[in-house]
Amino acid sequence: AGGNMAIALLANSLATGFALIALLIAFMPRSGAHFNPVVTLALAWRGDFQWSAVLGYVLSQFAGALLGVLGAHAMFDLPLLQASVTARSSPGQWLIEVVATFGLVFLVLSLAGSRLRLPSPIRPLRWRAASLPRLPASAWRTCRRSWFRNWWAPGWQSWRTGPCGRTRSVRRCPFRMARTDFPQEWQDWVAHNVQRGCSTTDIFNTLVREGFAPEVAERAANIRRVALKRFPSERIELYTAEGFLQPPECEELIEIIKDHLRPSTISHDGTADSSFRTSRTCDLVGGEPAVRALDERICGAMGIAPALSEPSQGQYYEITQEFKPHTDYFEPYELERHSTPTLGQRTWTFMIYLNDVESGGETAFVNVGLSIPPKTGTAVLWNNLRADGTPNYDTLHHGTPVKAGHKAIVTKWFRRPR
Repeated sequence: AGGNMAIALLANSLATGFALIALLIAFMPRSGAHFNPVVTLALAWRGDFQWSAVLGYVLSQFAGALLGVLGAHAMFDLPLLQASVTARSSPGQWLIEVVATFGLVFLVLSLAGSRLRLPSPIRPLRWRAASLPRLPASAWRTCRRSWFRNWWAPGWQSWRTGPCGRTRSVRRCPFRMARTDFPQEWQDWVAHNVQRGCSTTDIFNTLVREGFAPEVAERAANIRRVALKRFPSERIELYTAEGFLQPPECEELIEIIKDHLRPSTISHDGTADSSFRTSRTCDLVGGEPAVRALDERICGAMGIAPALSEPSQGQYYEITQEFKPHTDYFEPYELERHSTPTLGQRTWTFMIYLNDVESGGETAFVNVGLSIPPKTGTAVLWNNLRADGTPNYDTLHHGTPVKAGHKAIVTKWFRRPR
């Protein structure tokens, strides 16, 4: 810098800034990039994780800072432990700390983009890397994935956001504020792509890249975070999620189910059996917006492509009606009959209670001693297979008789690809 402190400070700031961005991109998908306690508190405040986890992060940060200091001393052949002799407290110093911390929190929250998941990596530029001056491969990837396309907009005119995106001319500023409005144009775009069968992940990531706030994108893509609670057993992989659906959503689905009921059947021979399964069933294949939203939400929560699922079903139980102990996977003699050219054995079952039941109607997993009472909006999901892929008989479950009132549920099964 030739003794010019301003140039030296600028060069140091740029190097530090780009290094910080590279670290964020590298570590954020793994640890959330909790660089200091303020970042951790900010992420907890906006609901990314429970407050009970904050202490563990903060202790880890202090331990990491101490190890970093020890490592720096070791690299420069200094005593590992030594007392500082320089005063580090002044109004200017505190102002610097406040500004730097604000910038760090802003950058972390901006790059994180979502409480549910990180946006997918930034799409590559339209030109080829070979057309640029030769850069080390790692530096080129870092620039391309972070700031280069936003700052160096001249030279490229459009980019495609993905299978559910739309081609747009883009000249974006990386510091623009996230949009909290959601125009009708974008509502129509979301509805169109849902009908096309696009995943919520593609829709969500597209909206975030287009500048919408993550919470706006979540609502638009019909995403709701799922807080799973696992049943503590090595014999069965089973989870519950309270509040997966809201009461108005459940009521709408119940009305759809009640309008299209037929006698329930069993997979053994595809016929109704009044002594074994006495409920009535609705095949949710009418294309209603509520059903499309339900299917999209279930597949999004499971992270499984809709092509690997069966159409959702609604079941309606009245007093004394039940489904005696059974398993959802196909027995060997049933598998070929129920398989398709693309779908094989059932894997996961995703069941949702649509109403509270006055008495009875629990789902009892008889081999593991678990009984789950109906509660509006609660989801129950379990893996019908063991870790080695064989059917798990401990998933045997009983839809117990309704003693008072009625019970309505939705069930969706997922399949193994063939």
